[in-house]
Amino acid sequence: MLGGRISWRTVVPLLALTALVVAYATRPESVPIDAGSLTLVAPQVDVEGRVALPPRDAQFRARVVDEADAPIADAMVCLTIGDELRCERSAADGSVDFAGLPRGSGEVVVVATRRDPLRELLPEVSTPEPRLLVLGPELQPLRFAARERSTVQVQLQGPAAAELAGHEVVLLPKQAPYELDAPLVVRALADAQGAVRFDEVRVGAYTLEVRPPWAVGSNWPDLVATAPAAGLAVEVPFSATPVTIAATVSAQRIAVRVLDVAKRPVSGAVIVWRWTAEERRIAPAVTTDAEGRARSASLPLGRWTIIARAGAQQAQSELLLEATTSGEVELTLAPSENKAQSESPDNKSPEKSPEKSPEKSPEDQPR
Repeated sequence: MLGGRISWRTVVPLLALTALVVAYATRPESVPIDAGSLTLVAPQVDVEGRVALPPRDAQFRARVVDEADAPIADAMVCLTIGDELRCERSAADGSVDFAGLPRGSGEVVVVATRRDPLRELLPEVSTPEPRLLVLGPELQPLRFAARERSTVQVQLQGPAAAELAGHEVVLLPKQAPYELDAPLVVRALADAQGAVRFDEVRVGAYTLEVRPPWAVGSNWPDLVATAPAAGLAVEVPFSATPVTIAATVSAQRIAVRVLDVAKRPVSGAVIVWRWTAEERRIAPAVTTDAEGRARSASLPLGRWTIIARAGAQQAQSELLLEATTSGEVELTLAPSENKAQSESPDNKSPEKSPEKSPEKSPEDQPR
């Protein structure tokens, strides 16, 4: 301590001493232990000095029966004693036998097919007589009321040139599919005569739709629609004889010929049929032959956009397909608009003129 100041060498020991005093003053009071409340169990040791384990001489016998005292075979009986779990299946007479169990209390659980499980507490596992484990009545399986069903025969009709084989006939139930016991959608392909047979069809209201072979399994188009987005409504009654439904297919088979600007046929051109009302719906693309022709079949009636492409050339036209439409559609290829625009003089970047160096002022001229 110099000049009335306290050195840090003096402060540190003082702080440590203060902390020890506070810890001693605030220590918890000791709790006295009553020696009489402690029970010390010494392990049992045999004459050879080995620790003797608790005896496992308990036995549990039981019979699994129903309310009429009839035995229940193959029931799963699980016995729990402490942390030990043992399971056995009941014999043909419903009996079950557990041996070599530790002594004490436990519980037994019985599970059998088509019956509610049983759970009982056991104050003492070993009993002189077999214990009866009585299960409740047999549960009945869930059953739905029988529904009337009929056989339905659908006969497709169409132009003489129409190929009806391979068309898909779909019966769509009007009942919501998420309702309990609602019927499912049924589908089948027509044979060469355009006939389809459905067995075990639920009685009720349906919508009948027909898909072309190139749209099997999809939801578009419908070749028997009575109006846009309105299918053919049919009612399936209960009948001992097959219910016959006639459906007229409204489709066209038409040819397209692709020529170049010199009126020469173009082979290998790709033709795409696009539904004008919904551009995302298209028919399968076809490719022209050596004569520049390609044919598309089973096209639904309505307005289509026809697009032909061959390299950088393209042709596009609109066509209203009707039942009386006949003849051949001719398309003449021309350079694609995008390529023509990119090569037009108006789209060329202007040539840069050489920059002129700025003229120097008299002050900048060298003297």
